[in-house]
Amino acid sequence: SWLDFNDRVLQLAEDEQMPLLERAKFLAIWASNQDEFFMVRVAGLHDQVEAGIDARGPDGLSPSETIERIVERVSAQAARQSREWESRIRPELAEEGLRVVSCDACDEEE
Repeated sequence: SWLDFNDRVLQLAEDEQMPLLERAKFLAIWASNQDEFFMVRVAGLHDQVEAGIDARGPDGLSPSETIERIVERVSAQAARQSREWESRIRPELAEEGLRVVSCDACDEEE
């Protein structure tokens, strides 16, 4: 499934054998994939729920049940992605002289 594929992308970002910038790139790919997945697949499921369509998929789940499962799974992946960025990749980038800062950390000129 799409979520399985994106989990593999996240695993690549977590792989310390992978070069640092590649790991950062895989986090960005994961986020982009999630955006597309929610805009297309999850939006379609919400449309089915709003239209009162309760057709079960091959897995036997209704659209609303599928959404619940997706949210559970993506929430766990998002926590991993955030943890990887904040505790490993961002600090490692800073060690290499690449600082990623929030707008709040910038002065007026920056």
